[in-house]
Amino acid sequence: RAVRVLKRVSRRRGYSTGSSAGQRKKNERSQIMTKEQIESYQRDGYLLISDPLFITKTFSDGIKNKFEALFSGQFETGIFPDEWHWRKGISKEDATREIVNAWKCDKSIASLVLSETLGQCISELMSWPGTKIGQDDIWWKPPNTKEVILHQDSPYLSYFQPQFETATAWFALDDTYSDAGTLEYVKGSHTWKIFKENFKIENEFFSPKTNYKLPMLRAA
Repeated sequence: RAVRVLKRVSRRRGYSTGSSAGQRKKNERSQIMTKEQIESYQRDGYLLISDPLFITKTFSDGIKNKFEALFSGQFETGIFPDEWHWRKGISKEDATREIVNAWKCDKSIASLVLSETLGQCISELMSWPGTKIGQDDIWWKPPNTKEVILHQDSPYLSYFQPQFETATAWFALDDTYSDAGTLEYVKGSHTWKIFKENFKIENEFFSPKTNYKLPMLRAA
């Protein structure tokens, strides 16, 4: 189980929507990311952070314990998510599960997605003056469920302006391992051209019939 948060560039000062404190000027804050972290991120396209800057184990346990209720349609705020992929008794049991913009449904998830600290970290890594929330996704991949295809996010987010100026933070809520269906990144792939032809296999996004690495190989 994981929470993914996508942020996009904001030309206004401030790091996160949903908080008036998020509109304070950058020069009033202490730098969070180190020079080495910023250089690593800009070189490789991803950065691993093990320090609990955003969430504690207690907090992550609280979120993941809500997954079954969320995917059963029990929404704390009474507001439905924008997308809801997988419903008990209807969807295939071996399909990976996703809810988009769960921050609208649950206050705990909202506190992470709209975190001022998260917005600041991303703006520092991307050298942006600020960030706005693009969307969040909560992912649930029980044992023996199928892969999600390797893909570039940008073609799915072309409606954002300016285009292709987005960054994603991924929070693992369970211990994860390389052979346990975890998230995969390709080092340096953030410098590749956008390969829009991969939309032709979009209907296989959650349960690919072909090699789940095929879109990545095409883009490479």
